[in-house]
Amino acid sequence: MNGKLESWISEAIDCHDDDGVIRNENISRIERLMPLIVKEIPIDRHAFRVSEETIEGKIRSLLQEVHDDPNPIDEFENRLSNIQRDLGISGKNYYTVAFPLNIKFSAGDEPQVFDMLNSQVKRIGRNKWRQDYANPAKDNDHKLERFLKKSPNDLDTLNHTYWKVTYRAGDERYAVNKVSEIINLLCGKINYSIYYKRAQGMSVNSGPWVSGWADLRSPFVYLVFEDGYYNSYHYSRDPSPRKTTRVTSQKRRRYDAVMPEIPDFGQSPNKVDDVIISGFQLFQSAIAEPDLDEAFLHYWRAVETLTMTNPEERLGKIPERAKALIEPKNPKLFDDRLERVRNMRNKLVHEGVDVHPEKEDLNLLKTLLESLIKFFIDFRNDWDYDDFRFILDTASTDKHGLQQMKSHRKREVELIDQLLTHKSI
Repeated sequence: MNGKLESWISEAIDCHDDDGVIRNENISRIERLMPLIVKEIPIDRHAFRVSEETIEGKIRSLLQEVHDDPNPIDEFENRLSNIQRDLGISGKNYYTVAFPLNIKFSAGDEPQVFDMLNSQVKRIGRNKWRQDYANPAKDNDHKLERFLKKSPNDLDTLNHTYWKVTYRAGDERYAVNKVSEIINLLCGKINYSIYYKRAQGMSVNSGPWVSGWADLRSPFVYLVFEDGYYNSYHYSRDPSPRKTTRVTSQKRRRYDAVMPEIPDFGQSPNKVDDVIISGFQLFQSAIAEPDLDEAFLHYWRAVETLTMTNPEERLGKIPERAKALIEPKNPKLFDDRLERVRNMRNKLVHEGVDVHPEKEDLNLLKTLLESLIKFFIDFRNDWDYDDFRFILDTASTDKHGLQQMKSHRKREVELIDQLLTHKSI
């Protein structure tokens, strides 16, 4: 156990009275400590498929059990293995998470299933949605009914389609979080496809709800079932109306051309896949974000992720790596625009000055991000993580520089061969 964790646990134990109760004056103190402890505790919750809430509950119980022990820190550490043992032998349940999605496809050619991260997102017919999911949930949950009365969204409408994911997990919250990640990735892939190589133009928002460029977003509510019975509902932190995205005409043509080329990440994702997945999730956050400042920062973070830029590297590395994949018609103008977005990002994040990006700034970052995503997809089966990083670092080098690099590498290989020969003598 490291020093920081030991200090937090000691302080958390001190929050308990002699009888093990946490008094009012210590409640806020323990609430501040628990996220730190849960994050640092050496338990891989993903291996057990449990949420942070489950881990926190077990840690709280253990703190209470050891508070009056002569050596509470040592006893806490000794009993941690019991938590892991209990999690290991606890059964996993199958949770069915059902939800409306604000998307409609061309009639007669509608997707019925999406494979995504070793799970399947399956279409539900509207009648089955009503009979097996919406009505049982409303009939058994008065809180859900009150929530729906306040929501601008409808649980049953012709303008949405209905879907479900069955996920095996150690607790309900973990299943819902994972399904939410899957659907956010799906929305990112769909929006990437239907807006591929498109620039955002003028838009009119009549209010009161301001929307982003793309209307397709994660569901406003998830209904959770276990063993065929309704459990509970989970709602989105974004309460705004879900305007229907219609994948028809040109959007459908772009969808049919682009979507099949995007992997479903069905096997356990590797480091390269993790980069691509993050790129799609941030793309989704950006294109659906109504606030231009926030959308700009989402795009920037996505470009930062896909250029594999470390926090300690200088800010200029990001546009330098990103532009290496693009051949602009006017390189000087392109460089000037890149410099503008780089400076704007700096001012938004660090200086707090009154500066706001324009849609053309977002369009530039979207273009860079699309190029990076396509680049990763095209070569994900040929290169590993280090290969991508090498290419991104090297792609901006001119022909003469590459020839020099090749010559140096050749000499280095020759020297390594000599070392190997020497060591074998």
